[in-house]
Amino acid sequence: MPASAEQPAPVAFDPLTAPLALLEEGGDGHQPAAAEKVTGWPCPRCETVVAFDDSVCPACGTAFLDGASGEPDLVQRIGGRGVPTSTQVMIIAAGSVGLIVLITALLFIAGAIF
Repeated sequence: MPASAEQPAPVAFDPLTAPLALLEEGGDGHQPAAAEKVTGWPCPRCETVVAFDDSVCPACGTAFLDGASGEPDLVQRIGGRGVPTSTQVMIIAAGSVGLIVLITALLFIAGAIF
């Protein structure tokens, strides 16, 4: 380092209020270089954070959401079995209401006895 280069003087700081990064570096009083926060989508293969502008991971070439499969909804999981979808939805709704009524009745009876 040339002798003409000036080094910044250490800045006095309070260890109770100093930024954590400054304390971790040893607290020499020099402000750490601000790290640029990387935002983007995580690559499912190599876990590299890829910028939102890119649709392919530059590290491994994996496409955005490559191999991702969404969970099917409840009606698709139980299958058709020849019953129309609207009927299946009505059965699910009626079963839910029936369970709510049953639980409410049991709580009412338990409250009336005790």
